Amino acid sequence: MTIPDSLKRGLRLPVIGSPLIITPLGAREDINDAAHSYGGIVMRDVRDQNFAQRAISKGADGLIVVATGAGGHAGVQSW
Repeated sequence: MTIPDSLKRGLRLPVIGSPLIITPLGAREDINDAAHSYGGIVMRDVRDQNFAQRAISKGADGLIVVATGAGGHAGVQSW
């Protein structure tokens, strides 16, 4: 798979080809597909079950649960 120019502009160059990508950018199938095209995996920050289900359904390989006290976009529970 060729990584689209629009995606390259949104990523820093060292990220392309990285074995692990951690993203809080939403359930982005284009990022998941690009990482999977070269064997990379994508971990997605999530703050609740809705975001978790959406991330997995769109191809994220794993989840990082962001709980209370984590800053900016943190969830409302401590897990």
